Amino acid sequence: MPDIEILKSVTVVYAEDDELIRQSITRIIRRRVKEIHSAEHGKEGLELIQKYKPDMVITDIEMPVMNGLEMIEEVRKIYGPDTPVIVVTAYQDEEHFSDLADAYIYKPIESQELFELMVRLTKERIKLL
Repeated sequence: MPDIEILKSVTVVYAEDDELIRQSITRIIRRRVKEIHSAEHGKEGLELIQKYKPDMVITDIEMPVMNGLEMIEEVRKIYGPDTPVIVVTAYQDEEHFSDLADAYIYKPIESQELFELMVRLTKERIKLL
């Protein structure tokens, strides 16, 4: 994947309530990006987004305190469509879907698929700037 180097300039906020998944995915992503900040629910994720103004947000849907869909709505209110959002979920029904997300990836996560998606969205974001 020759384009993966583009991610070295990307800051990511990742929200996931399952600690093992959060630690695992954070460790995988950390090696490829400039920075990653992890949150255990949407409210914490939103706080990190406001603090670090990331280039990309990756979030689970079902989380306590504030779920991923609520967090995405807040991100769109504050930053508009400029920050790509990837939803990571085990659900594939209408209740767990939002047009506000840029992409969906289903659990269990394949790192190759995740990185390809991150590269594509980063390239699209750069073209818009």
